[in-house]
Amino acid sequence: MRGEKRRTGILIAVALSAAWGCGGGGGGAPVKSSTDTKVTGMLKINGKPAAGAQVAFNPANSERPSAWPPRTAQVQADGSFQLWTLPGDNTVTITGTGAAADPKVAEFKKVVNVSGSLGPVNLELP
Repeated sequence: MRGEKRRTGILIAVALSAAWGCGGGGGGAPVKSSTDTKVTGMLKINGKPAAGAQVAFNPANSERPSAWPPRTAQVQADGSFQLWTLPGDNTVTITGTGAAADPKVAEFKKVVNVSGSLGPVNLELP
């Protein structure tokens, strides 16, 4: 009987610890939505499609400080990309080779508010 009570107490402590680590312990406003939204767009660098570049949408923001990992998409030959990410503010970054490896491109950051009514996200970099 004594061992059973102790085991129950340990299980409760483990469950509370898990809930605390999964967002149950405060720290930041609650996530407004956990449903992914489709994002499509075009990426051009110096007026040309940025084929092979990688576009990343990071949904972590003041309302979701721990949303991870960023959602990424490979840019196609025509410059198009498509990915799914959480609605709300997303920080967009670009990585890759060729023109996408230019330091100016590596410094690019843009906040895009993703919503169900968001049209194509067209990114043009000099």
